[in-house]
Amino acid sequence: MSFDFEKFSVDHSVAIITEGYKQCSRGWIQTNCPFCPKEMCVGPHLGFNIAEDYFNCWRCGFHLHLEVIESLGGYSRDEARYVLKRYFQPGTGVERPSTERSPTPTSITLPPGTGPMTAAHRKYLDRREYDPNMLERVWDLKGTGPTGKYKFRIIIPITHRGHLCTYQGRDITNRSELKYKAPPGEEEVRCIKDCLYGLDVVPGSDVVITEGVADVWRLGPGAVATFGIEWTNAQVKLLRPFKRRFILFDSADVQAIRQAEKLSHALGAFDRNTEIIEVHDKDPGEMSQDDADELMNELFNKNF
Repeated sequence: MSFDFEKFSVDHSVAIITEGYKQCSRGWIQTNCPFCPKEMCVGPHLGFNIAEDYFNCWRCGFHLHLEVIESLGGYSRDEARYVLKRYFQPGTGVERPSTERSPTPTSITLPPGTGPMTAAHRKYLDRREYDPNMLERVWDLKGTGPTGKYKFRIIIPITHRGHLCTYQGRDITNRSELKYKAPPGEEEVRCIKDCLYGLDVVPGSDVVITEGVADVWRLGPGAVATFGIEWTNAQVKLLRPFKRRFILFDSADVQAIRQAEKLSHALGAFDRNTEIIEVHDKDPGEMSQDDADELMNELFNKNF
């Protein structure tokens, strides 16, 4: 039994994508999210997982079937319940992809052509007021050349408990459709969304939680990133052991703040160990290095 979202979309003239697009993974149907602000909804962020029968937006998170039917079909809640029954029944003809997974690899290899960062990679970091030497030393950043699927990218190794499990490639040309690119899930030792960037070098019992790797570079050891504003239960489990947790998402992004609030609740907002903070620069990656250093010193010396 499954909701036939594809048939619903055809019947209601909802534009969907099932394959052949960078934001549509196998087994998903994508469409524009009706819950995100229009200025934020660039691309089909709302996805429907055919095999597991659920909706999830890459920016604003999980949504109920009834919410989606109401918004996309223009129905009332009572009408949506009736419509759901029409499309949520056995024998709808929905073809589910195989749930069998390939064996998880025991090791991962960085993209072909990966080597020390070149002048082009360092210039990109210099323009953003990062110290390339420090980033190379602390975060083991590498670079790629002009060929291959990861051409002209800074390669960012991602470790978990000291083991390389996946990576991201950051485009340095600002011309690629994907600023950040990770390997397919079947090539990862551990799913990127089951990791926290920077976790292995957090020096104490306090942590600052950010969205992306550039935020961690700016704030330094003690900060971790969830690889976007949408976090996972696996990441929550990794964060719970910390004594104090400071969530620092982009304060200019309404969806980011909502996700920060949800994360705070999931971590136990009422134990006074989790606090949402904002900075003047809104995006921590855009802070000056002096301001970032001052913030980290202030947070880690703060008493509740």
